Amino acid sequence: MCFNATPHLVKQPKIGNIMTTWWRLALITAALTASACNAPVSPINIADAPDIVLLGGKVLTVDANDGTAEAIAISGNRISVVGGTDEIRALVGENTSVIELDGRTVIPGLTDSHIHVIRAGLTWAQEISWADIPTLDNALALVREVAANTPDGEWLIVAGGWHKFQFKEKRLPSATEVSEAAGDHPIYVQYLYDTAILNQAAMSALSITTDADIPPNGSLRLDADGAPTGEIDGTIGVFHRLLDALPKPDFATQVKGTKIFMAELNRLGMTSFSDGSGGSQYPEGYKPLFHIWQNGEMTMRVAYRLMSQNRGQELADLKNLTQLLPQGFGDDWLRFNGFGEVIIWGMHDGSRARLEFNPTDEAKASLIETLTWMATNQYAMEIHASSDSSAQQILNIIDDINKITPIANLRWSILHIDAASVSTLERMKVLGVAYGVQDRLYFDGETLVKTFGAEHARSAPPLKTAIDIGVMVLGGTDAPAVGPYNPWVSIRWMLDGKTVNGITIRGPEEIPSRADTLRIYTQNGAWLQFSEDERGSIETGKLADIAVLSHDYMNTPVEKLNQMTSLLTIVDGEVVHAGAPYSNLTP
Repeated sequence: MCFNATPHLVKQPKIGNIMTTWWRLALITAALTASACNAPVSPINIADAPDIVLLGGKVLTVDANDGTAEAIAISGNRISVVGGTDEIRALVGENTSVIELDGRTVIPGLTDSHIHVIRAGLTWAQEISWADIPTLDNALALVREVAANTPDGEWLIVAGGWHKFQFKEKRLPSATEVSEAAGDHPIYVQYLYDTAILNQAAMSALSITTDADIPPNGSLRLDADGAPTGEIDGTIGVFHRLLDALPKPDFATQVKGTKIFMAELNRLGMTSFSDGSGGSQYPEGYKPLFHIWQNGEMTMRVAYRLMSQNRGQELADLKNLTQLLPQGFGDDWLRFNGFGEVIIWGMHDGSRARLEFNPTDEAKASLIETLTWMATNQYAMEIHASSDSSAQQILNIIDDINKITPIANLRWSILHIDAASVSTLERMKVLGVAYGVQDRLYFDGETLVKTFGAEHARSAPPLKTAIDIGVMVLGGTDAPAVGPYNPWVSIRWMLDGKTVNGITIRGPEEIPSRADTLRIYTQNGAWLQFSEDERGSIETGKLADIAVLSHDYMNTPVEKLNQMTSLLTIVDGEVVHAGAPYSNLTP
């Protein structure tokens, strides 16, 4: 069966607003896919004038030779020529849009290989972001400003993506400070997957008075008189459930939030992401994204995964969710890409690396059964493993499955493994299992040092070793709860090994080259989505997904890479973001 529904060099029609449920959307996609697979291929005639040319730049192609060029021609939604400025200027016709790059760097659009956009988009329009705010005073001032412009009684939400060490004060806000800033509004402030701070209005709205009202493994902090302070401690599951308990915006606001989040990622040069699932959002939480897709309003290409929310019923849930959804269903804008990041809840080892992980025999048996079903049905998957101990046990299971049903072509990956051993990486290479790396240690490197020691942490994560071994390394942010969504923060962290507090954790022996790091965030990200032949590099015939950068990526000092943005982002041959000096191209 053909799952790649895009004929070579032919721009695809956008899907109309026909169905309302996402299962029926899957059936529509099946029909479109079958039709497209039988359609004749219509290659571009390069004798025709291109629609867009970009001239006089530094084009980092990320092709097999890491080549460079000066100019690009785009015809329809495809790159028709890559070469010299004079060569491509000669192709300009009466209706060609000419973009002068003036020496600026052009890269393939970035792909975040593990981010939670679908979940975050549901509330993004009503959230307050503390990302990149330099002081706690500024953060609280922003809360006051939003509160003053928000109708009485509506919630204020800060749902992660910040760290106390980014603040000059180097501390969390107190419950009193948060309450004062929020005024009469209920407010929820989440810090990583460690702490939430609520005011009395929020506590009352959620009917929280004692630990019995907190999800399992969570607890209330008490003051000297034994009264709740509004601060809640817990683990990842606690905060997922607390967030799910907050009032959800209406559908139109969810759609708006998803669009705003994608536009913000476009501003940073991102053109695609692989969504990491998570949260209790099935199936309702997917509908805003599918609505945007139906209406032809996508500005990013999305590969999404599914994940059971019910401990002990994981395989039954996944079988039910995929009765009419085989691997690869979708089009060039939206495609189903298997399962993750939690496959079996009993095999989830938390958000921090630990020395040992000891799941039950029952959990391991469930993982064996579920991964066997996935391999038999040729599904892709990614699985969470913060600890090397967890990864080794997962690899034991994959190794046994692989002996019966080879999995090398299924694009399976293991996420996180902050302190992966050489043995683990070598086993992953043999099995064809990819290594998903996120910049979680940008926020939490000091905790890893406390757990493993400074010397061990020098190779956390072992990026250069993984690349040298030949493991497929994937780049992501795991945003927005546990890390900043800005891919350039992650890229800088890959290249300097420093935490948000400015402490160097990873040693120079595990620092990849700039070219390898760019490949991690472009071609490798496309590979995870089975799309490396279609995008991820700037080459003739590939989809025209590119970003014109604000700085010279190859030569800007590492410590300034986090300041990078895109001045012009093009997806499918169309401008989706334009900043100065290209503001006249704003869509």
